[in-house]
This record gives sequence, structure tokens and C-alpha cells, in this order.
Amino acid sequence: MLSPKKIKLLVVDDSLFSQALIKKIIAETTDIEIIATAKNALEAVQLIKQKDPDVVLTDVEMPGMNGFELVKKMMQEKPVRFIIMSSLNRSVFDVLHAGAVDFIKKPDMASADNKEHFKKTLTAGIRSAAKANLSATTQCSTSAKSVTAGTSDADKKLIISKNNLAYGIIAFGASTGGTQTLTEILKKIPTNAPGIIVVQHMPSGYTEMFAKRLNQLCAIEVKEASNGDVIKKGTALIAPGGIQTSIKRTPDGRYVVSCHGTEKVSGHCPSVDHMFDSVARVAGKNAIGVILTGMGRDGAMGMLNMRKNGAYTIGQDKDSSIVYGMPYEAFKLGGVTKQVAYQDIASEIVNKLNR
Repeated sequence: MLSPKKIKLLVVDDSLFSQALIKKIIAETTDIEIIATAKNALEAVQLIKQKDPDVVLTDVEMPGMNGFELVKKMMQEKPVRFIIMSSLNRSVFDVLHAGAVDFIKKPDMASADNKEHFKKTLTAGIRSAAKANLSATTQCSTSAKSVTAGTSDADKKLIISKNNLAYGIIAFGASTGGTQTLTEILKKIPTNAPGIIVVQHMPSGYTEMFAKRLNQLCAIEVKEASNGDVIKKGTALIAPGGIQTSIKRTPDGRYVVSCHGTEKVSGHCPSVDHMFDSVARVAGKNAIGVILTGMGRDGAMGMLNMRKNGAYTIGQDKDSSIVYGMPYEAFKLGGVTKQVAYQDIASEIVNKLNR
């Protein structure tokens, strides 16, 4: 009987301490093997071409060519699945947009709990990245030049002439690959669209940076959600990392954000299921739900509940998903009204509002 094929991992980091830590963690797995290490990006370029790794784990800040430049170069020359490892740094989103599949926050090794958390996050991230659709990853990658705020000519074609969702709300859930996909969707959303709430699996601190980045790129206003925020027309709120986020309705019909609790739901905090369930309860048929690329099944049951309560539900399709996990699980349960490529999701939302 053939033994299962191991995930071939290339580690790129100029820190010998980081390399040693990663080697120790991977040595305890049975399905991942480190096939080579590189201390800089130039070495990594040659090793990627020679060794053909399944996943490349790279630091962002390195002497000479940095992680962003490495990812951009290889996605043009020899696309490969990248995971980036970084401290709290806005450049993470540039690297993701250049074609990296996912990112992992550099560990704070002050406690045993932090070490165990990093171990679980690292190994889960590698396994998820190994299953990523490389074709979709390449499609999602863009030039990492700075983009000014506003909409392109193509985006301006999306016009909401009427809105049949009374006090409407649009809810998005995403995980691996979601930052790139959400960016491309939200850039196309018109300013008179119903209020938007987003759960993107992401550590604390990064959600605020992600919201600020989106606010620079989108016509709508984007900010990290705070407890009590009103979900209003032309605004998207990003659920804060590490806090469960749900929706409540006030007596006068407004939708407001509730940010409470740190316990995981469906394995995540914030959880797409937790947020979708609340939207199903309080908004019912006056909601649109969208589930995007991501590993696992968070959001599948919540989306089913939304559809049962009358919401229009959209699932990202297989071919355009970097990881067709969450959308597939929702589709398999019957929670998805229509599957759509991410490039067409904004227009699908607008078309629904105009019906």
C-alpha cells in the first residue's frame, strides 16, 4: 500500500531561529516535509525552480529582495502557492494581492499557549494552501502598484436604480483567499447599496488595517466594526479579529452591530456562522448573503438558515475560488441560491436589488 504523498514545503527566512522553530513543528507532522530552506529570496527563486514545492512559506521582511517582490516575480515566472509570515504590517495585503494564498502572523513565543497556537495555525495554513486552486490564485493576483480611490469605467456600469430590500443588508463571509476576492468585489459596489457586514477570518489588528486599505480603494466607506455601529447605506463594516460579531435590529428598523465574546463558533472567532445566523433572524428576506473562498465549513449552516428565512444567497463558484471549501459546504447543504464567479458577484448583487 502506497503511503500518502506529503506536502512539499520550502521555507524562506533569514532568521535561523525562525527556521529552527518551523523545522521542529513540521518534524512533528506526518503529512508535511521541508524539502529545502532558503535564507533569502534570491536563493528561493532557484529552489522553487529546482525543487517544485507544493507550498512556499516566506517571511516578508528580508535583505535584498523582500517577500512581496519574491511573490510578484514567481507568480509571473512560475506560479506557486505562497504563505507569507509577518508581524503586524500593512504590506501583508500587498503580498496577498500579488498572489500569496494566505498569511500567518509571526508568533509571540512568550507563553506555551502562544507556541501551541502558532503550531496549529502554521500546520493548518500549510494544509489549506496545498489545496488552493493555483489557477484562481493567479487570476486574483494583480499588480501591486498603489491604487487610487474611486471606481473604474467598468465599475461605474453597476447602478442600483431601485432597492427592493426594505432596510436591506448584505452579509459576506470569507476565509483563505478572501482578502483578494473581497477587494475586487467591494471595489465594484455602488455607493447607494444597502449596508454591508463582512466576516473575514483574520487575526486581531489585521482587520483594522484591511478595512483602512479597502476604504482607500472602494467608492463605499469601509471601516472596522465597533459595538453599536449602525449598518447604513454605502458603508461596509469589517468584523474585528478575535471578537464575535452579530447583527441586531433596533425598534426603529435599523441594523446595528453587536461585538461580544471571544469563544470560537464553528472553529472561528469571528465566525461566519455566528454572523449569518443573526442576519437570518433579524433581516430574513431583506438580506443578501454571500459566501466566498475559504477552507472548512464555517458559514455553511448560517447561509442555509439565511436562505430558509427568505434571504437571497450567493456562493462563489469552484473555478474562481482559491479554496472551494466554505462555498462548497454551503452549496452541498442547499444554502446557496446561485453560484457565481467572484468577478460577477457585484453585478449579481446589483441585479438582485434592481429586480
